[in-house]
Amino acid sequence: MRTRTLGRTAIEVSEIGLGCWGLSGEAYGEVSREQARATIDAALDEGCTVLELASCYGEKGREVDTILGEALEGRDRSKVRIVLRIGIDRESSPPRKRFDRGSLMRMLESSLARLRTNYVDVVLLHNPLASTLERSFDALDALASFRERGMATAMGVSAGSFDAASAALKQSIDVIELPYNILAPRLLHALLPEITRAQVGIIARSPLAYGLLADGFDAERQFAQGDHRLDRWTPEDIGRRVRQREVLRPFVKDSVKSLREAAIRYVLANHTVGCTVVGARTPEMARENARAAEDLPYLDPAVFSTLGQRLEEEGISS
Repeated sequence: MRTRTLGRTAIEVSEIGLGCWGLSGEAYGEVSREQARATIDAALDEGCTVLELASCYGEKGREVDTILGEALEGRDRSKVRIVLRIGIDRESSPPRKRFDRGSLMRMLESSLARLRTNYVDVVLLHNPLASTLERSFDALDALASFRERGMATAMGVSAGSFDAASAALKQSIDVIELPYNILAPRLLHALLPEITRAQVGIIARSPLAYGLLADGFDAERQFAQGDHRLDRWTPEDIGRRVRQREVLRPFVKDSVKSLREAAIRYVLANHTVGCTVVGARTPEMARENARAAEDLPYLDPAVFSTLGQRLEEEGISS
């Protein structure tokens, strides 16, 4: 698998990594501990060096970082890049965001113990509000102290809105994580001038738009209780997005074998992206994701040149 460097850092990453939220059994349905472990092993064996997770993934006793720590036993830790999001406190009832120094330290130390390592490669604030970044420097100061103490190699912010991401880029961060896919390209594109000036590394999450771009369901899909998409999308949303994903269909030809591959390749065709983390719940999914961009070019240049117009026709702002 090809590698890239995260912005101005010296951290080399595989261009495709494993997003571990789905392995918690809380986002997309039940996943056994054995299946989660096998999925991590499959991703690593296929050359994915980036494992992205959050300290809040998984119920007590079934935390994803515990399973990941077990999977890394016997492997060369220096060849694995752990990206950890912190800031959601599951010990509160209900869980809530906490970005004070003490809470962040507790979350990081707990994850490090479960991961069986003394550092993570990238530590990120887990989707803070812009006001958190603008009015309080405690959270970012805490991350800087983790970096100085060797508990993290690089620090940054995972952001889901323009305001939060823009506020983060005004601070001394190394990495920013953003949602980015063909149905939601605007946030990253709007921030590119600021990102380029700051020389910040980009981790792209949600390249498959929560499975929509994996082509695994149609407009009639009904999600089970506990699947986060049940609350995220109305039936009308699903129908619209299923229609919109057809803008990718012309790319499924030649070396691009599926819509899943086309979606991942779309993200990687943006060379400012350091790595895209793709979710998987089975070893088969992990292997398919890891092999999605073996051949170049990422997408047919002739088709790519008309993509902007097609996106506009489908109401997708790029």
